[in-house]
Amino acid sequence: MHLVENPWVWAIHKTKENSCKRGHKKVYTHQDSCLLKALRLPLTQILTFGKIWKASLPKRLNNPLLSFYCTNNLFLFISFLSMKESIYYPSRDDPDSVEICYKHIKCLDPQTPLTSPVMNFYIRYLHQQASSSRATFHFFNTFFYNKLRNVVSEQKNNKKNPFDKLRRWWKGVHLLQKAYILIPVNDMFHWSLVIICIPDKEESQPIVLHLDSSGLHCSRSIFQNITSFLKEECCYLDHEAGLSDLPISGYWKYLCDHIEEKVLEVPQQKNHYDCGLFVLLFMERFIEEAPERLQKKDLAVFGRHWFKPEEASILRSKIRKLLMEKFRNESSKK
Repeated sequence: MHLVENPWVWAIHKTKENSCKRGHKKVYTHQDSCLLKALRLPLTQILTFGKIWKASLPKRLNNPLLSFYCTNNLFLFISFLSMKESIYYPSRDDPDSVEICYKHIKCLDPQTPLTSPVMNFYIRYLHQQASSSRATFHFFNTFFYNKLRNVVSEQKNNKKNPFDKLRRWWKGVHLLQKAYILIPVNDMFHWSLVIICIPDKEESQPIVLHLDSSGLHCSRSIFQNITSFLKEECCYLDHEAGLSDLPISGYWKYLCDHIEEKVLEVPQQKNHYDCGLFVLLFMERFIEEAPERLQKKDLAVFGRHWFKPEEASILRSKIRKLLMEKFRNESSKK
């Protein structure tokens, strides 16, 4: 590639040249349109792209766009501009798919709290991975708990049962047949995790676990909301659907009045921004290590030394890599 004084002129010339080869001056490929799109971007944005792609810009070249061309990064630059603005995981046809915008990847930068779209992407990813596990799981997204809390609050002053509308969140799913129900909690700019453990024997009882990497959330309030949720679901199944399909059907109404609540000792974050990563790590490790049905004796597995806090940074890189791969794959389908 020959150097020219004005890279903008070169880019326009190159785009027109490619179009002429196709027999018509007004015919442009997607690559051409991306190149023209680049010409309209401020130089500050182009420099940002250079940082993202770790492009080495020669100091002797003052024009950053020219530096991209001269350092053989044109393909990467165009690939970035060609990237889809949003994707759906696992697919757009999936009714439970998660939409992620490219801008959401920014929250995976160092020292940055995770946002709900990225949290929900990885929760959905873990859901896919858990399908091969011996235990059965149900994952709620990051918006469910706040909805549940509002419903519990409304229930006290509402003649109609607000839980009827909430039940749409798990339509078609027999929750109490699952071994575990995982609920991320977001409140006061902090994330924690609730895990509901469903027994399959009458001598056992439901256990609700609360995992918090900094102890900021009020466990008592969370337990009250979760208990109300379980009792309402038992009551609904007893009157509307029947409890006969549950692992210990005749015992469930009794069990809902004997739910054990446990605040787990877990690894603690050393900063104010890794709480979302810790919740995802709690989920990931729990899925890997949980028995088919959890009992009290199994709680010994957890503790402050369950994993090293530094693993949060590793997970941050892993999620970024996964998302970049998904965006590249979707963009290549254009």
